[in-house]
Amino acid sequence: MANATTVHFDWKNHPVVVAALAAAGAFAFAITYIVPVYTTELQADLRLLKKEVERLQSELNLQTDAAVAAKEKIKELTLANETAHKRLQKAELSGLYSSGSAYPVGLERIKIGDNINDIFKVYRPESIKKADEESYEVSNEHTFFDKVTYSYDPKSPKSNIVQISLHASSVPFDGDDIVLEKLYGSIGRPASNPEKGRYCWNLKQGVSAYIIFGGSYQLMDSQHYPRLWPQSGCVEKK
Repeated sequence: MANATTVHFDWKNHPVVVAALAAAGAFAFAITYIVPVYTTELQADLRLLKKEVERLQSELNLQTDAAVAAKEKIKELTLANETAHKRLQKAELSGLYSSGSAYPVGLERIKIGDNINDIFKVYRPESIKKADEESYEVSNEHTFFDKVTYSYDPKSPKSNIVQISLHASSVPFDGDDIVLEKLYGSIGRPASNPEKGRYCWNLKQGVSAYIIFGGSYQLMDSQHYPRLWPQSGCVEKK
């Protein structure tokens, strides 16, 4: 009877076991040594990033504070400028019209009936612009009425001016009242006040003056009157 052969299995040296043990050892090494070092580095990076964020936030806060201060300063200077402008305008308006004249001081050199070419003798060339076939616009030649339109009759022998429209684009809130008040003092009470905000005066030499509230003051010959006027010319009160 043959003897049974005893087989000894060395599992510790089995390739699979050896590989597993090696992997486990590497993992244990990583857990013990590599991961803590890497984690420490990440934490250090995070601390640096946090400090950088805090620094940038601090700079932003400073810039924001500076911007707010700048805006407040601009607001303060703008208000001071507006106040100074109103004072200057009020001082200038004290002499807007001379006694007995419906033409504003500084604009009295060109009148209804004058030749349209006279504007080139009085005003700077750069301030004159052709508006249409029957009018010229003069800008920034007066502190209050910054735009003046001279309309003329191209068919007349002398191209006579028949209408002068004066506009105040930067008129103050009570600008219309100011013009009306100054005209009261200069040429008296209006001949007609057909509607609220509309006034007219009959002047010498067939000239009429009109106020239409909204920053418009007009001078016209007796043959013309504003388009928005409710009557045919400046009709006297009865």
